[in-house]
Amino acid sequence: MTAAFLKLRHLGINQSVCMPVIISSFESSVTPKWASKEVYGRMDPIFSYQNTVRTFTAVIRTPSGGEVLPKDAVVDWKNQAKHERNHGGATTSARNEQWLIRLLNLEEDLTIDGGGTTGHFGTSTEDPDEVMCDEDITTMFLPILADLYKLMYPVYEPLPGVAASSVGTGYMRGAPLLELSLDGLAYTDYSARSGASAHGLLFVPETFKVTSLTDEQNVSIAMSDISDLRFHAAAKGYTITLGGTILHAKNRVGFTIGTNGVRFGQGANFPYNTEGVSQFWEPPDLS
Repeated sequence: MTAAFLKLRHLGINQSVCMPVIISSFESSVTPKWASKEVYGRMDPIFSYQNTVRTFTAVIRTPSGGEVLPKDAVVDWKNQAKHERNHGGATTSARNEQWLIRLLNLEEDLTIDGGGTTGHFGTSTEDPDEVMCDEDITTMFLPILADLYKLMYPVYEPLPGVAASSVGTGYMRGAPLLELSLDGLAYTDYSARSGASAHGLLFVPETFKVTSLTDEQNVSIAMSDISDLRFHAAAKGYTITLGGTILHAKNRVGFTIGTNGVRFGQGANFPYNTEGVSQFWEPPDLS
């Protein structure tokens, strides 16, 4: 099990949604694209390089009711949530921050060696290195999942002289361009010296899907009226599939050859955290 802390920022509104997740898989691929032309009498086509496109697909899930988790994973979630609260800037809303406080009980420290409480992650099991999630923990994630959905939509400016609440649309000001931070898997500008990433991956979202993991023995549908048709998921949680095309906001993506030798423009830690080690960045230490 790989626990991680997800932060997804909508650049058009400069607001983020943060939540603890469990990574099921993270796939990243690069595709060099070429145009080819066949000419008479030449066996090989003439190729012209166009670009190299980088894409990713992340499959993550929420914790499920009754699930037993390593205690150090919850400790890490609490620490990252506190770091986001103290250093995340103004992009994380007060409502999201309050949600993290309730979910993880951020007001009280939790250590791996003991002490502290885990919020909605319940109490310790017979194993002191494990904790169990509350049975109703999935209900805590519903508002956050709804906000993740909202991030897939653009920003509109109300029509002149018309109240924003009285019209269904307006002039579009910004597309849903997003920035993803997911621990060591999705980041840019990683500093090997400080051990921190300054920014997440800038990307164009092309895939977003939420799957309810229901218990076949205990599925319930609650309908109060036609305007309030809601699906109440059982305690098995949700799986989120998120993917898109990565954009590169800083520096050229590719090699440069100069007085420092061959260097890669995006740095030694592209596309993963290598702690600054790369043959295409600084000379190796052979001492």
